[in-house]
Amino acid sequence: MIESRPFILRSPTFAALWRTDDNPSLPPSPSVETVRHTRRAKAYTVLPSLPLSTTAYPKPIIELKPTTGFDSLWYWVKERHAIYIARREGKLSPWTNDPILSQYKFTNVFREIDAESQACIRIANSGPSLDSFEEQFLRCILFKTFNLDSTWQLLTRGLGEEPRLNNFDLNRYCAILSTSTTTIYSNAYYGAYPARFGVESDRVNPRENR
Repeated sequence: MIESRPFILRSPTFAALWRTDDNPSLPPSPSVETVRHTRRAKAYTVLPSLPLSTTAYPKPIIELKPTTGFDSLWYWVKERHAIYIARREGKLSPWTNDPILSQYKFTNVFREIDAESQACIRIANSGPSLDSFEEQFLRCILFKTFNLDSTWQLLTRGLGEEPRLNNFDLNRYCAILSTSTTTIYSNAYYGAYPARFGVESDRVNPRENR
């Protein structure tokens, strides 16, 4: 069966930005009420829909009943990308007057222009990654485990070559990573090995991830 909803509304993230009570193809918005979760016996409140936007969007957008949440999304998109452009052009800070965007870090609007994403793209399209899909897969998944180019370079120096299938050894890799004097994981996220894999080093595999 072909999905009848607009493509953008099939995403839970974007669907939450539109009221659905005026769209017969989507379930109605919940009313404000307290719902009891029978399994955990814990009450929580279902939040009401956001107010409709008053922005003069193009007709196809207006027909989707955008809310003020949609306004906030596109404000962020515009401001965050303007910061990226200003930094790329070498302009001095501050790059925005927004107090939140000035104080806190956010990923770029386009994920692929983040520095670590650029490093992963380079790894995926060079060296042993060009030999086979298996090489490319290993190298990309390995990099995304820590998502930090400096960690990739640390492994490369320790191995004498870039990580690849024929030099992959978990214990050897962990021994190299344990020599780092700085963090080996991106502050965005990381994926550590479960303790059952035998990786016990607190530096390589923080205890909170076991």
